Amino acid sequence: MNINEIIKELKKGTAEIIDFERIEKLIKDYYENGKEFLVKIGMDPTAADLHLGHTVILNKLAFLQKHGAKVQFLIGDFTARIGDPTGKSVTRKVLSQKEVEKNIQEINEYMIQENEPNDDIGIHCIKPYECPFFKYCTRNLPSNNIFNIRRIRNSTKFDLYHNGIYSYEDLLKENIDSKAKEQIEFELYDKEDKVTVGEQVVTSN
Repeated sequence: MNINEIIKELKKGTAEIIDFERIEKLIKDYYENGKEFLVKIGMDPTAADLHLGHTVILNKLAFLQKHGAKVQFLIGDFTARIGDPTGKSVTRKVLSQKEVEKNIQEINEYMIQENEPNDDIGIHCIKPYECPFFKYCTRNLPSNNIFNIRRIRNSTKFDLYHNGIYSYEDLLKENIDSKAKEQIEFELYDKEDKVTVGEQVVTSN
C-alpha cells in the first residue's frame, strides 16, 4: 500500500488538517504494524436527519475507516437542548427530551444501515447545493443522458427523467429547445458544430 497516495487522498477537500503528522503516523503504524486507531465524531441531534454539510466529515471518517480507524459516532442529547445563538439573531429552538430522543433514533437508523439509501435522484440533488454523489447516483444512466444538456431547465430534466426519458435518443422524440436538440445531434451523430457570425455560418468538425 502506497502511504503517500493515501495521505494525498486524505488531504483532498480540506483547508487544514490539525496535528497532521500524528494522523500520518497512525496510518503508517496501521500498515506497518497492524495497529488500529480510534476516531470520534460528535453531533447534536437538533434535527432528525443528516444534511449535505455532514457528508464532508462522514466521507473522511469512511476513508480513515478503510485505513485502520475504528469510528465512534457520538450523539450529545443534552447539548441539543441548549439554545445556540452563535452567528444568529435568535437562539436555536430548545427541544424537548422527547423530540431529542426521536431525532437520535432516526439518526441511529440512518447511520447503522448497511445498504445505500434507496432514494431516487431529484431536484433535491442540486438544490440548494449540488450533491457530491450525483455522478455516482447516475452512474447507470447512458453516458449521453439528459443531465449533460445545457439548454434544458433542471426541473424539466428531472421531470423527463422520472417519466423514463433520459437518453439522447429519447430526447430527440420530445419537443425540446432547438439548441438542446442541436447539442444532442452534434454529440450523438458527430455533426458539424455551427456558429453564426453576422450573416455567415462557420462550421467546425
